[in-house]
Amino acid sequence: MGSMRRVEILFCNSLFSHYNLRAFYIIYSSAYPDLAMSNHELFATAPLTDQAGIVDWLKAFSAAVRAHDYDAGKQLFAPEAMGFGTYGDRLDGLETLVDQQWHTIWEITRGYDFDYETIELGVNEHLGWAAATWTSQKQDDQGVWQTRPGRATFIFEKRDGQWLAVHSHHSLHPTLLRAGCSQPQ
Repeated sequence: MGSMRRVEILFCNSLFSHYNLRAFYIIYSSAYPDLAMSNHELFATAPLTDQAGIVDWLKAFSAAVRAHDYDAGKQLFAPEAMGFGTYGDRLDGLETLVDQQWHTIWEITRGYDFDYETIELGVNEHLGWAAATWTSQKQDDQGVWQTRPGRATFIFEKRDGQWLAVHSHHSLHPTLLRAGCSQPQ
């Protein structure tokens, strides 16, 4: 595994919704065995600057998506990042994420951004997480731009003073899925 740290995520008593991530527990490998505690305890002492750093990360990522700037987006992710997407299933490694999700979706998307008023996040010295809703637009078969609401969660690790995503998960809002939206999303 080298210098890569393993992050295990356990959602306990899951009350997860697209607005809120509750009862979120992280067990952070054998390097930090004393961190097996509740989300509140784990992240309660995080400096506000680190919380702002996560919000800044989200702003930088959404700007990269809007600009179709893959290099800028890649700077925000760890090389071993793993993700789930609206198009790709399980995407292991940053290059797979870029090739099988970003290249397919970013080019047919405009206006991607997060709802910064409803973001839930937590940080400590080494780890962070964020859960947020997002919106973008995509053209339908007739070329009309349609709004696409969705949800995203990210797990971050701080490396050399920079927050890097080690996991991302994007999904469309359930109302779109129930309406039978066609791929790619």
